[in-house]
Amino acid sequence: TTMAFYTLNLLQIVYMYSARTKDSMFKSNPFKNKMMNIASIFAISMLLLIIFTPAHNWLKLTNLNIYAWLVIIGMCLLLLAASEIYELVGRKLEKRRNEK
Repeated sequence: TTMAFYTLNLLQIVYMYSARTKDSMFKSNPFKNKMMNIASIFAISMLLLIIFTPAHNWLKLTNLNIYAWLVIIGMCLLLLAASEIYELVGRKLEKRRNEK
């Protein structure tokens, strides 16, 4: 459950930036939306607070090894890639519809 907790929290932050625009996340300025950046910093701060304080004991979470963190990062990157592919296909289909 610990990996699921951290993965879901980090996936939500990554997806928030990915879903922000129909264009590629890499073509737009990710730091343009001030409130979203504040929310992301707050969410990451809360995660770090849980990881590095006794709060993880209260939530019955365990410490993760480096392998587990690599899996979590890999899942975030996989979601980012899938989201970018989805948006690319959507842009291509929209362009094709507009040409007709």
